[in-house]
Amino acid sequence: MTPDPVEMARRIGRLNPADGEGFSRYLSDNREKLRKIAPILQRPFSGIRDVMDLPWADLLPALRPWSSVDGDLKRWFKDPRVRLAFSFQSKYLGMSPFKCPSLFTILSFMEYEYGVFHPLGGCGAVCRAMAATATEFRCRIHLNESVTGLEFDGRRVVGVRTERRSYPCDSIVINADFSHAMRRLVPDGLRRRWTDRKLDRKKYSCSTFMMYLGLEGETDLPHHSIFLAED
Repeated sequence: MTPDPVEMARRIGRLNPADGEGFSRYLSDNREKLRKIAPILQRPFSGIRDVMDLPWADLLPALRPWSSVDGDLKRWFKDPRVRLAFSFQSKYLGMSPFKCPSLFTILSFMEYEYGVFHPLGGCGAVCRAMAATATEFRCRIHLNESVTGLEFDGRRVVGVRTERRSYPCDSIVINADFSHAMRRLVPDGLRRRWTDRKLDRKKYSCSTFMMYLGLEGETDLPHHSIFLAED
């Protein structure tokens, strides 16, 4: 992979000449798709009315909801190896490119359009910068306190309980796995929509099994190498 579009087309062309020519069309088509869909991605969806109010006549040709990421990529790339190189980003969503909605061809497009950035100091530097900004706005951050439960007034959350103390709150944001948090923090009797029985019937997307290995010596691999199984 390279951020140079001319060189990228040449490299793709080495695998399949027609696919090299399709790269520029892939970029222009997804640039237009992102332009149309960006305002939708930036708005809240609180109910069915928010969905019905969308300009579907203009969106459907761009969204192509009947197609998958891999199916949409076939419009530009015939070689399955090239399509894999432009579809592995669907793993960010925990989905297979053969089932992931075609909208998400914009994921790989954005990497070529805007580049890929690595924060200095690693991803932890992003957390530290967010914490510093929050502190400037007089937020107080409590670390090393496991949340043991939520406190309710009827069905409304009014506090967060940890192993050390209770924190009253006017509102709450939970950044945790939805199913796990519901079962662990909200009594089943308070969940009319997401009962344990309903959660049991849901299908869940794959997560990641990740290993951090400390290796002695050097490895002859470029940074961010990605390996895909033949199947």
